[in-house]
Amino acid sequence: MTYYFSKVVDASFEEAIAQVTESLQQEGFGVLTEIDAQAAFKKKLNAEFRPYKILGACHPQISYEMLQLDDKAGVLYPCNVVVQRHGPPSHPLAACRLVRGQCMGTVMRKFCFWLLLGAVLWLEIGLGLGLFNPASAAAAIRQLEEAPGQVVYQSRQPLQDRQGHSWQAIAFKRIRPDGSTSVALRLVGFPGVANLDHDQPLILTNSLGKTLTAADDSGKIFTDAAAPEPNVGQYDLQDLLPQLQTEIPLQLTLPTADGRGVSLTVPSALIAEWKTVAGYE
Repeated sequence: MTYYFSKVVDASFEEAIAQVTESLQQEGFGVLTEIDAQAAFKKKLNAEFRPYKILGACHPQISYEMLQLDDKAGVLYPCNVVVQRHGPPSHPLAACRLVRGQCMGTVMRKFCFWLLLGAVLWLEIGLGLGLFNPASAAAAIRQLEEAPGQVVYQSRQPLQDRQGHSWQAIAFKRIRPDGSTSVALRLVGFPGVANLDHDQPLILTNSLGKTLTAADDSGKIFTDAAAPEPNVGQYDLQDLLPQLQTEIPLQLTLPTADGRGVSLTVPSALIAEWKTVAGYE
């Protein structure tokens, strides 16, 4: 499996470093770290190695959005960009290889976001299925301190749609320093699964046919509210959770741009957990 993007450029090693740094800056990335592998191997091992540098880049907006989705996503930072020389320095077509892992250009910027998101989802889903630590993988309510005096209680569980695609369901209650609260449900899918319509509400239907709607609240989680991610939706549950019955399973229908919608089945145990989250003070 290919795990990187690369490009061979006709430039000296130093010129390539400068070009990469400039390109990253144009896309909003800053280079936080620079590892000179050639120098490190020479110093520590007295071993010869070709010019090879690892640039650790970070995009503040993407980092912010990822940490809003999962506070453990920081283990995946920064985005690494490798610049190395292939072939002799005089070779014009193999002067330098830019391994652009996740970071260059608008497409790379989006890819970085979804790569991080996919890794977080995979870890969360793996834990939810008991693949790593069954004893601690049970659905547990987390308490996070977002800021001084501001606490969030959240529940996370994977759900599957009718096509077998995995979605992460994150129900949370935010308690602000002034005592005001909000309760919402965030649903996150993998890229390409669906294009959510953020102008339409989430539809909740129980097995008895009762239907409720939750207003889209996604604008609050994206820096650019006019351009929300197509596979991430957040919905206001503040007034709806008290109306849900824990003993009755629920069907969620996420609105999509093509009108087909995405259906997710919520077991009664998870509804009970959401209500527990909403009850924290």
